Amino acid sequence: MTTGNGIERAAFPILVVAGAERERLAGETMRRIVAELSAYGHEIVRSTTATDATALVASDPSFGCLLLDWNIDHLRGNRPAEGVLDRARRRNVRVPVFLMIEREDIDN
Repeated sequence: MTTGNGIERAAFPILVVAGAERERLAGETMRRIVAELSAYGHEIVRSTTATDATALVASDPSFGCLLLDWNIDHLRGNRPAEGVLDRARRRNVRVPVFLMIEREDIDN
């Protein structure tokens, strides 16, 4: 399918899982990636909580990839993103997942 600007639309949606537009580097990077993917005609499905993202990947097998903020829901120690990742892998072991994480989060 071709979009109005002549760009071929991708056949699969991309799930973007990120908290409410964080001002940290990962948030800015995520916004730029999403803007580029949208410009190339990809359908973007957004989720701002791990609970919603888990439900989405459980109910929709068509996601072509996931962009996942490792600190979704901003809970240290308890990693909600792991639940999203686990559910996505149980649904489709081969779906590409791109994790977004800050250096300070790696150190913790």
